[in-house]
Amino acid sequence: MPEDKSTEDQSAKTTGYSDRSYRLKRFCRRRFKIHGFARLLFRWKASVYKLLWREMIVFLGFYGVVSILYRFALKGTTKSNFEKLAFYAYDYTKVFPISFVLGFYVTVVFDRWWTQFKAIPWPDRCVYNIAAHVLGNDEEARIIRRTLVRYLNLSAIMIFRAGSKRVKKRFPTLTHIVEAGILTEEEKNILKDLPSTHPKYWVPCVWFVNLIRMTRKQGRIVSDPAMKTIVDELNNFRDKCDELYGFDWIIVPLVYTQVVTIATYSYFVACLLGRQYLDPEMKFEGHTIDLFFPGFTLLEFVFYVGWLKVAENLMNPFGEDDDDFDMNFIVDRNLQVSFLTVDDLYEMSLPIVRDQHFDITVPDIPYTNAAIKNKSKPWQGSASKVRLSRRDMAFTSMPHKVFTEEDEVMTCKLHTNSIKKKNNNGRSENTSDLNGSPNEDGNGRESSSNSFSHFKRPPPAYSTFVPSNLQQTGSRPPEELTVPPKKLSRSTGERRKDASHAHQSQVKRDRAESAAATEEPPSNSRSRQHEERDVRDCSSEDDDECSPLSNSSYPVDLNQIVNESVI
Repeated sequence: MPEDKSTEDQSAKTTGYSDRSYRLKRFCRRRFKIHGFARLLFRWKASVYKLLWREMIVFLGFYGVVSILYRFALKGTTKSNFEKLAFYAYDYTKVFPISFVLGFYVTVVFDRWWTQFKAIPWPDRCVYNIAAHVLGNDEEARIIRRTLVRYLNLSAIMIFRAGSKRVKKRFPTLTHIVEAGILTEEEKNILKDLPSTHPKYWVPCVWFVNLIRMTRKQGRIVSDPAMKTIVDELNNFRDKCDELYGFDWIIVPLVYTQVVTIATYSYFVACLLGRQYLDPEMKFEGHTIDLFFPGFTLLEFVFYVGWLKVAENLMNPFGEDDDDFDMNFIVDRNLQVSFLTVDDLYEMSLPIVRDQHFDITVPDIPYTNAAIKNKSKPWQGSASKVRLSRRDMAFTSMPHKVFTEEDEVMTCKLHTNSIKKKNNNGRSENTSDLNGSPNEDGNGRESSSNSFSHFKRPPPAYSTFVPSNLQQTGSRPPEELTVPPKKLSRSTGERRKDASHAHQSQVKRDRAESAAATEEPPSNSRSRQHEERDVRDCSSEDDDECSPLSNSSYPVDLNQIVNESVI
C-alpha cells in the first residue's frame, strides 16, 4: 500500500492536477464550447449565408425601396391606398401554408438524398469473398484476384462518371482511365466497339463473371457454392450501380419543385408590402413603433428560403457544392482497400494466442476518467421496476403457493456480489499470490470472477456400447469421437443390398429346411417351427441385432460408422 500511495502522489505531481488547475480547465472547456457555438453559427463554408446572400441582398433592396417610397413619395389618398394594400398583403401571409408546403417538400428530398447515399456501391463484401474463395499464392492467382477487384472498381467509376461532376472532371474520357491504370487498352477498344448506345458500366461485370467461371474450371475456386457466393455479391454491387443510375435519371417531378418555389417567393413578395412599418401617427393596430430594418422578417426569410435552398442542394448530392458527396475520395478509398485485401493482406498469418480475458466469463473492460462519468446501467425494460405483492403474485389455481421475486433478480445479485467481493478482497488476492491464486481451480487455471458453473448444463454423454458381433477392420477411431448406440446410418443402396442379401439367405434356408423335413422324423418338426418363429419374431423385437450387420462374417469399417453417425 505505501508503494501505491507513492505512485499516486508521483502521478499527481507529474500530471499537475490540482484544484486550481482543474477549475481552470473547466473554465477553458466551457469557453471552448461557447467558441465552438460561435464557429458553428458564423461559419461561411457550406453555410446558409453562403446560399442566401444574393437573395438576402435583393430582398433587403426591394424592401428599402418600398419603405422609402411610402415615407417620402406617397401623399394623401395614394398613401392611404398603399396602407390598405399593406393590410391586405399581411392578411394573405397569415393564411398561406408555407410551413406545410416547404416541410413536406424538404422531407421528400431529404429521404431521397439519404437513399442515394445508401445506394453508393462499396466493393468490400465482394472483395472479402474473392480473397476467401479464389485460392493460390502464385503469380497467376494474384493477377486473377487483382483483375477481379479492378473490374469491380471500373464499373463503379463508370457509373460515377455518368452522374458526378467531380469524377467526370477527373476522368473525362476512357483514355484518362487507361492512363490511371484502371483500364487496359484492349478493354477500352472493346468498350468503344461495343454496339450499344446505353451506358456501358455493366460490361466490367460481365468480364468479372467470365473470369470467375474460368477460375472455377481451373480449380482455384474449390466449390460451386463458393462461386455462387461471389456472384451473388457481384449482383448486389451491380444493383447499387443501377440504383445510382436510376436516381440520376429520375428526379423529383418538376411541377412539384415549381409549385414550392413559386409559393415561397410569392410569400415574400407579399411580405415586402405587408411587413412594412406604417406611420405610427395613424394609430394602426400593431404599428405603434417605427423601424427601418425588418429584423424578424429577415429571420423568417432566412428560415424559409434557406429551407428551399437546402432542398435544392440535396436534390443532386453528386455535384460540386460544399455538402455534396466527395466521390473522388470514394474512388481512391475503394481502390486502396480492394488491392490491399486481395494482395498484400492475403494469407497474412498472425500468431494465435490467448486473449487477455481468456479465463474470465464476463470481462471487465476498464474506463478512463473521462468516460466513467457517462457509464450507465444496462437497460432492463420499462416494466422491470414493476413490483407485486405476494398476494398478487399467487396463481388463482394455487392460492397457497408463495412466490417471491428472488428468482427474478438472482442472476443480477450473483453478478453484483461477485464484483463487490472482487473489489473488497483485492488486497487479500495480492497477498495470497505466493500460496496460489484464490480463483484458481484444481488444475491451476484461473476461474471466472463470477462463477456460474453450477448453472451450466453438463455436456451430452454418448454411450460407448458397441455390439460384440461387430468386426472392426479399420483403425481405432479417436477418443473424442464416441460411437452412438445402435443406430447405424447407411446409404439407401447399402440398405437395399443388405435386404436382398437377407432375402436370398432366407430362401436358401427355407429350401434346406424343406429338404431336411422329408428325411427327419416328425417329432422334430415342432421344434423347427419354434425356431423359425423365433427367427421371424426377432426382427420385430430388435431390428439391429437381426440385421445383416449381426453376421460376424460381414466386414464393418468402424471409422465409417463413427463419421456417418457424427454427420
